[in-house]
Amino acid sequence: MTFQENGKFSMHVKAKMLKANKSLYVIRTLRKEGISQLETDKLFKSIVLSNFIYGISVYGTSDSDLTVVQKFLDRCYKRHYISEKVDVRELLQKTDIKLYNKRVLDKEQPLNNILPEKKSVGYNLRKENFLYPDVNTIRFKNTFVNRLIFKYDI
Repeated sequence: MTFQENGKFSMHVKAKMLKANKSLYVIRTLRKEGISQLETDKLFKSIVLSNFIYGISVYGTSDSDLTVVQKFLDRCYKRHYISEKVDVRELLQKTDIKLYNKRVLDKEQPLNNILPEKKSVGYNLRKENFLYPDVNTIRFKNTFVNRLIFKYDI
């Protein structure tokens, strides 16, 4: 991960984009040699997509960085590097839930101190109203823990 002084991850995303473009050259060369679309999909998922998935829970707080990655993935779909559309926000959600489930299984994981306990019962609040904390910044709402609490209702 590349950290910046201003707390953003745009340099990290830029480095990931450069690495992904280099990987696309390999796929493009193999396509000229006659590789099938199924094999192209496998290569794209293993070389390019895995590059973006690593650390997505961290840099997923910035919607502008996710938009850059999504535009790149849309271009890859348009140019037939992959046969189905990939949504970076769905990848983020799957990665977050997978990380949370790993945390549930391993009680000694460092995330246990900051993550909420898993809900065991549902609440029937017909007569009671509840309020979420008043948070004004979108970036705070998009942090890993707050995504788990507010978006995915874990």
